[in-house]
Amino acid sequence: MPQNSILAGGEAARLGVSSCGPLEPGRVDEETEVSFSLVFPLSGVFRVDDGTDRLSATPAKVLFFSRGRSLLISHPVGGHDMSLFISVSSELAGPFLDDRGSARRAAAATRAETDLELRSMMSAARFGQLTPLDIESFAVETFHLLANTNGPERVAPGQQRLVDETEEYLCAHLRSDCDLPTIARAVGASPHHLSRMFKMITGESLSRRRMRLRLNEAMRQIDEGADDLSRVAVDSGFYDHSHLSNSFRAHLGLSPTATRSRLSR
Repeated sequence: MPQNSILAGGEAARLGVSSCGPLEPGRVDEETEVSFSLVFPLSGVFRVDDGTDRLSATPAKVLFFSRGRSLLISHPVGGHDMSLFISVSSELAGPFLDDRGSARRAAAATRAETDLELRSMMSAARFGQLTPLDIESFAVETFHLLANTNGPERVAPGQQRLVDETEEYLCAHLRSDCDLPTIARAVGASPHHLSRMFKMITGESLSRRRMRLRLNEAMRQIDEGADDLSRVAVDSGFYDHSHLSNSFRAHLGLSPTATRSRLSR
């Protein structure tokens, strides 16, 4: 079962961290959600099945958990995983729910700026600088992101499974420059079909998704105190320090060094 800790918040929204592990591969746990929650995976991989949707929880995504829903949480690769979550009140979640009490979209890719803001909020919470309004505003912005994400709201199980397995493969091979045919063989699809379906369902190309995962991993290492940026670059799948720096500036508008300063305030 996950270990949850609340970092900051008020009555309408609370920010917390959830962690699991170490776990054996294939472990499955059942949970009943006690609140509406936005869940942002930070590291590791897990799967969520609520009887209607089965989703892969990988970094650089947000998932919506509905209050009162029973969830099966599985861990296909074991190890550790950690997520940031925002539990929100019915009043805050209400405008974004359908008649089943669920968000109209169960998951979406986040933006690089969103991932940086998440980690900045965690840093601010550590120093007692995060207000309830900060969390509530971020939650509402994330609901709008879910509502306005391109792609179908409901996806056939086979199509969702293809996307899930692809995202999990990308997470497991961040340091590899595997090409489209290699990824397609790994998930049992043709390159053309995989590329088309992934973009249609997620709204992102495979290459952009891999870049987002690499940026997220680099931010995680910087946030956790890594000071050798050349090593961070290689461990996150970038060619070198220059590639890392150029990618940070292109997607975040900040250098890795400036990102470190922002996260350590």
